[in-house]
Amino acid sequence: MPLAGSPLPSHFVGQSIIKCALDKLKQNGKSVFLIDESTGEHYTYLSVLQMSTSIAVRLQKMGIGRNSVVSSLIDNSGESVSFQFGIWIAGGISNPINHFLNPAEVRTCIMTSRPAIIFCGNQYLKVVEESIQNIGWNITIITKHKVSQYLSYDDLLNEDISNVSVEIDDPAKHFVLAVFTSGTTGVPKAVKMSDENMYKRTLLFHTWNKFSRVLLTSPMFWISNPFTIKKALLNGMTVILPADCNARGLMKCITNLKPECWFTGPSVLIEMCSLPNLHEYDTTSMKYVLLSGSYISLAHKHLIRKCVFNDNNVLHSAYGSSEAGFVSCFENQVPVDCPEYGSVGQVIPGMTVKITDLESGKEQGPREEGEICVKSDYFMAGYMNKNLETTDLDSEGWWHMGDAGYYDEKGYLYFTSRIKEIMKYRGVQISPFELEAILYRHPDVIEASIVGKPHDIDGDWPTAFVVKRSNSPLTENELCAIVEENVSDSKKLRGGVHFLPSLPKSAVGKILHGELKKMLKKN
Repeated sequence: MPLAGSPLPSHFVGQSIIKCALDKLKQNGKSVFLIDESTGEHYTYLSVLQMSTSIAVRLQKMGIGRNSVVSSLIDNSGESVSFQFGIWIAGGISNPINHFLNPAEVRTCIMTSRPAIIFCGNQYLKVVEESIQNIGWNITIITKHKVSQYLSYDDLLNEDISNVSVEIDDPAKHFVLAVFTSGTTGVPKAVKMSDENMYKRTLLFHTWNKFSRVLLTSPMFWISNPFTIKKALLNGMTVILPADCNARGLMKCITNLKPECWFTGPSVLIEMCSLPNLHEYDTTSMKYVLLSGSYISLAHKHLIRKCVFNDNNVLHSAYGSSEAGFVSCFENQVPVDCPEYGSVGQVIPGMTVKITDLESGKEQGPREEGEICVKSDYFMAGYMNKNLETTDLDSEGWWHMGDAGYYDEKGYLYFTSRIKEIMKYRGVQISPFELEAILYRHPDVIEASIVGKPHDIDGDWPTAFVVKRSNSPLTENELCAIVEENVSDSKKLRGGVHFLPSLPKSAVGKILHGELKKMLKKN
């Protein structure tokens, strides 16, 4: 039987996040909306409204309207937030692109979304210039700071905003956002979101309603970025933009600016646990940290809670995807000594989840592992310039997440592995996360990742890559023995243990398993 969340409230249907956001910008006036730690600048709701509206007027004069795409390659700042709002007021689609990509990769994204304008930070200008050479249509570049031959952000701020109005006939068919999937396998796809969809997702997440300050570390090209900004805006909150998003910089920011809630991936929190002099930082302001984006072991969750948050129960896991409408499940206020603390939570309203057998496709029951599939009232409007594959969205409307997991008798969902990362030893399926969780029981293991070493007869030999604490005497034999004591014969670390100073990661903190497999081939 599928797990079904409660029905979506009827008053969520047909609403516009853009119009609601404009109302809130006007209502909150002189309250502080953004704090940019790097510059010390405070932006009020009114100042963001005025800048965004002027930008919208200028964009409309440049031909931007409904279904026009405006891309951006820029870091979080008052300018980036105001510019994105300006795109929406003008009626366009905001299309943030990963600014860590090389010119060829950026070009691939641009060829997919086909923007008329690109707004970029000056440090990314050369990448943009190279990526659009001989592109085949005219693209206007706007820079954050003045460069002689281009329009700059400041050039957009002198328009008459006295008669600006926003016309949205049908929020369900008015597209506002196109975010690229992570692209760790294959070509990134641009997930298209409607105005109504953004409204439903933002309003439903009510656990932050009691907070006044939110920390924003998600880059613009993550779907959690506009979600966080819109949620803060609708609640009258202040968004804190940290100067540095590394572990030390964020600890300083939390200590000094006192945010209360935060949506983040787990990798930077794991790094925080290894910082020297942790007692010098004050994280007591933080009341709610929502973890998503990549897997976190239960051992790491406990370690972060103890080391970073003084044993306070502030960590909550979430699970979802951009295609299914962002978060599908999240865990809220589960006591740390309950088994459900290791779950990714229960199904949210408007969402249904089922588990299917990896081989037969048969629906599974409680504690039977298989592929996670979802039906969603927040489902994306489709990909830009690409059809959906029937292997992803089946004929019954189930979206196949590409993840393995199971649920328990109380309806809590447990994520166990990416299906493509599941190993097979002589026909036996092995989840890398099961073995990683065992390695994390050793106090000297900071990070671990398991990949399969190809073997002609056996299939995959589980192989560990481990980052251990500095000066630790931990050996390969010790870790192999720990795993062997806790698993069946097929799951032993036959490929051994490789110690590294750090694990290879993407620019947004996800472990690059493909790079680890390349290391195995070289050896």
